[in-house]
Amino acid sequence: MQTTLFIAAAILYAVCALLPTRQGAAISGVTAAAWALHGAALWPDMVSNGSLRVGFAFMLSAALWISVAAYWLENRNFALDGLRRMVMPCAAVAAVLPPLFPGSLMPVQAQSPAFGWHVAVAVMAYSTLTIAAFHAVLMALQEARLHTRAAKGGFLGGAIDQLPALLTMEKLLFRMISIGFILLSLTVLSGVVFSEQLFGKALRWDHKNVFALLSWLLFAALLAGRRWRGWRGKTALRFTLAGFATLALAYVGSRFVFEVVLHRGFV
Repeated sequence: MQTTLFIAAAILYAVCALLPTRQGAAISGVTAAAWALHGAALWPDMVSNGSLRVGFAFMLSAALWISVAAYWLENRNFALDGLRRMVMPCAAVAAVLPPLFPGSLMPVQAQSPAFGWHVAVAVMAYSTLTIAAFHAVLMALQEARLHTRAAKGGFLGGAIDQLPALLTMEKLLFRMISIGFILLSLTVLSGVVFSEQLFGKALRWDHKNVFALLSWLLFAALLAGRRWRGWRGKTALRFTLAGFATLALAYVGSRFVFEVVLHRGFV
């Protein structure tokens, strides 16, 4: 049943990505249906019987599930159809990954009650910065299109032409980064200060923690540079993508290596 729901959500995400821009009502309805099916498949499988299913596929799928919701909400206030053309294909792929890579179960009954909050905030941080990374890529394409004066429409071209002005896009980007940075700060802080209560052992400076802290430093530098040096444009986009790539390596990338390449369980 869960696999069927995952596949149905992936199909609807793909359909949503291909719908023409003028069919706004259909896009909104299909997005909502795909999102609901994805959530109905993902969360009961991820959290059940006192255990948490961990793995790169579930983390990535959860991040894209929240990213779809963020796109849907933002698109109600701004014309962000280009974001749909990028997010929906990725969400379709992420929806079918959990049945293919089921990860492993980690008992959480013996864990501190704060552990659940730590995981939830971490997923929210990852998801918010994921949509910020999509947004940054879209801005880069928008800027390149303005400079080259491309006339072709294509899959993304027409949608990019209908995006808000770059200044508006930039404001939206930094709003998402600010929210994501706060959530990431809470994740890093709780992991550092309450490591023994959360995980039952002292903090280890392993790959996950090092990459997460490095990502936090990159986003902190970006926001500080924006505040005091007026960073914007390509500098802001580079920091955004570098920070996201580092954060992706912190968990999804490392879990992919352990699960798929090394065939190892939870570490």
